[in-house]
Amino acid sequence: MKRTNLAAAGLLTALAAALTACGGSDDAGSVTPFSLSNDSLNLKQADPTAPANTCPSGYVGTVFVYGGAAPYQLDNTAPDAVVLNPTNEVAHPGDSFTVSATGFCGTFTIVVNDKLGKQVKLKVTNSPA
Repeated sequence: MKRTNLAAAGLLTALAAALTACGGSDDAGSVTPFSLSNDSLNLKQADPTAPANTCPSGYVGTVFVYGGAAPYQLDNTAPDAVVLNPTNEVAHPGDSFTVSATGFCGTFTIVVNDKLGKQVKLKVTNSPA
């Protein structure tokens, strides 16, 4: 009887180690594909009194990071046009960052890199009415 319990305990230990290696910790990666809750965000000038060809500023949206291996590094390729909060890093899977526009018109890219070097991109478009 004792031998069966020891074998079962050994099997459970091996199973736990295998699950951890498959993504049970931030260090090993994740079985969930690396992704963002959105692949694009759009802000369009809605103020009818705004001068022609101007783009709005302010909150655009919140983006959640899933899968991959945390922490995630944020690379804002247009810091004058788009403001991120937090600015550099999302610590855990399921955490988020917010995106705000500063009034520049155009399409801008936010690159999110996980700890293992995988990359996903967010397209932010700010356009006139």
